Amino acid sequence: MKTVVTLGSKGQLTVPAAVREALHLERGDRFEISIDEAAGALTLTLIPGIEALRRRISGYAALTEPVTDVDACYHAHRRRGPGGRIDESSLQS
Repeated sequence: MKTVVTLGSKGQLTVPAAVREALHLERGDRFEISIDEAAGALTLTLIPGIEALRRRISGYAALTEPVTDVDACYHAHRRRGPGGRIDESSLQS
């Protein structure tokens, strides 16, 4: 989607409603601006808010088993061999 916007007297650009809706933009969203001086181009990149980051991280957290015995976890990780694999025989002791 391409659209034309005009720079206002206070140096502000208004993002058209169709663009805001397509990208699910909300008031207070933050952007990083990259400048390509040779091309005379600006690139706006949406900076994810804390809720978006929380959703991404929660997917990873669901994949891990919680640690209930810190000592056992510590010893198990110290006994990892080549390739990050745990030496099962060392857990018997």
